[in-house]
Amino acid sequence: MGHEKWPGGQTTMNWADVGGLMREFEEENTVFLEFRLRSAGSAERPDLWMELYAFGQDADSTEAVRLGYVKTLASRQRLSTLKALCIYLIYQMDFALGEPGGETDAPA
Repeated sequence: MGHEKWPGGQTTMNWADVGGLMREFEEENTVFLEFRLRSAGSAERPDLWMELYAFGQDADSTEAVRLGYVKTLASRQRLSTLKALCIYLIYQMDFALGEPGGETDAPA
């Protein structure tokens, strides 16, 4: 997979790393992952609220069934990149899917 070229001449594959990990996780666990992001905090201290859902597909239904849910406020994790936060939530989801109800009280 090729590198994306961004303004200033930087190259990155961060999106491909996250996408690849998501694809592997989905195949291994027979789920579909969905990230949801929204702004949080204030103008002086912006933050990011992140949620990750895992959906399965009921063979007798056309609706996706939620199997797992994890969330975090970015500033609580002290991670410096969006990629690191995405990977953190994927690992939290792995833990959550092993818990009853597909949710966890792991540190958010």
